[in-house]
Amino acid sequence: MNTENKGQPLIIQDGRELNSLLAKLVTKGALTALMMFVISLIQVFMDGATGRNLTLLIGSALSGMALFFYVSFVGVTGGNKERRTGFLPWFFVLVGFIPYLFGVYLFLYEGLWRLTRLLNGFSVRIILAGLFYTLGGYIIVGAIYKASEFGRVVSEGRIKIM
Repeated sequence: MNTENKGQPLIIQDGRELNSLLAKLVTKGALTALMMFVISLIQVFMDGATGRNLTLLIGSALSGMALFFYVSFVGVTGGNKERRTGFLPWFFVLVGFIPYLFGVYLFLYEGLWRLTRLLNGFSVRIILAGLFYTLGGYIIVGAIYKASEFGRVVSEGRIKIM
């Protein structure tokens, strides 16, 4: 952000500049959700449609779409308070919880809780899988956090979209 003019809001041009900024905020999260989707799809074909595999498959698909819709909502509404009234804006804000909840699930359950299997016996595969899911959850939660913070800063008027 621009720290030179502390009293003046940062101005971002609507269109290409705004789209580029929003893409930078969530690209890692969307790519991580896509990677989780591909991995879980392979697991569904190999192991069958178990609850864990379907949770990963549906959660990653919904998280990727929710990241896209949430960022689109933030970009479209900008600082315009009139565009934020009604059911649809409220719905898009709630959609933002999907990647957050999925990321927390990946981080805590698939990542950290998986490491408790090490009590039964040491395995490098368990450690790598635990670290993979922990990192994936962290990236997805970080992406939705960055998008939410951008929306908050725009709402506060510290960034203006022209």
